[in-house]
Amino acid sequence: MVIEAANIAIRSLLLISGGASAALLAFVGAVEGRNLELNSELLAEPIRQLALCVGLVVVSAIFEYPGEQSRRGQYRIKETDLEASMR
Repeated sequence: MVIEAANIAIRSLLLISGGASAALLAFVGAVEGRNLELNSELLAEPIRQLALCVGLVVVSAIFEYPGEQSRRGQYRIKETDLEASMR
């Protein structure tokens, strides 16, 4: 249950961070399209932070994947002949 909650939280963070990044880039594109003055240096840091957030969420999702597969039983170690003969 905890792993499922973590999985949902990671996917939610990825969706929120990615959406925020897309919205900010769309805003910059709309401002540039209307030839309005925009100090791009002010937006560089938020874009950098959102990109870092998305990257960290992706890294956490990568580390979460083996745990999820292990929970489902897909990474079980097969019993060797030696272990079977020792029983």
